Amino acid sequence: MKILVIGNFSSFATTKPIVEMLIGLKNKGIDVEIMSADRGRVIDYLSSSGLKIIKHHPKKKIEPSAIKFIRHYLLEHSPDILFLLNSKSIANGIQAAKNVNVKVVTYRGAAGLYWRDPMSFLTHLNPRVDKVICISHFVERNVRKQMPYMRKKTHVIYYGFDPAWYNTDGSMDLFEYNIPKGAMVVGCIANNRPVKGVKYLIRAFKYLKNPQNVYFLLVGDGMAEELEHEKTRLDFSDHIICPGHIEDLGQFYNSIDIYVQPSLKEGLGKSIVEVMCSAKPVIATRSGGPQEIIENGKSGILVDKKSPRAIADEIENLIENKSFRTKLGQQGLARIKEHFGLEKSVDHYYNFFNSIIQESAMS
Repeated sequence: MKILVIGNFSSFATTKPIVEMLIGLKNKGIDVEIMSADRGRVIDYLSSSGLKIIKHHPKKKIEPSAIKFIRHYLLEHSPDILFLLNSKSIANGIQAAKNVNVKVVTYRGAAGLYWRDPMSFLTHLNPRVDKVICISHFVERNVRKQMPYMRKKTHVIYYGFDPAWYNTDGSMDLFEYNIPKGAMVVGCIANNRPVKGVKYLIRAFKYLKNPQNVYFLLVGDGMAEELEHEKTRLDFSDHIICPGHIEDLGQFYNSIDIYVQPSLKEGLGKSIVEVMCSAKPVIATRSGGPQEIIENGKSGILVDKKSPRAIADEIENLIENKSFRTKLGQQGLARIKEHFGLEKSVDHYYNFFNSIIQESAMS
């Protein structure tokens, strides 16, 4: 079996589970080829692992030259499956695959797909799509309700993780950010957009009863701008630190005591799984995907969306109860190993792709 994968492999921070899954498929005997324009550590790693790299990726949602390039490659190399990972590759890949004997599989990692959006018919809702892999059951329900015919096309496969990826020596230099030794550090990582709900986490700070020794470390693009909007509400705005983007997630997770994901809608919550791999306690909102990761009160804490007071209450509860923090982190790690392991994800993808080929042979 040959699979052509088109995606943007620019950073391990965003692509590590997919990268390792594709290498796992290659190790199971599947011929995996990667089409990506980006160069760097991720592409070098994929290439050194034996995957063929085609350096090309669409720059626009609909790009005639990209469609022509992909179509030519499909006709010349005849892959069995075209696996499209992001919006640009999906829109152009679907057009390129018209009247080509290849199965088209798209990847959907977020909810918010709507039939009334014309772009949806250029991507996942296009009749040329044979299957849609959804990152969670929450996402699958969203896709299925848009069109009745999607019900037979969707399939849920969770990301797969290896806790060893985040076993990094050392931590961030908190002194650089004026965080004193012994302070309780509450972390969050996101490229901030309204759907991430970061303002509700920032507002939670003012509900803390004893904030003097508590610091929030908010990592990712756009966090500083969000803090600037909210800081007039706070007495301890200097206790909220926004260092921007970081590459070494393991060092970040080593630096925090509690992790909070305040999202309004989350396809799954990759950062939640990552921090659970580091055995740190997690507080997350009931925003879709997190409810499939966390067993409330056992492997993490779930709170209502848009509820800064509830977030603050749970932060204080964890600060005051060290044994519960430790227990929650350990049970979270066990949860990931059992349900979100890398080998399980590779096996699911392998069986899924084989089933597509078998269905095609029978039709």
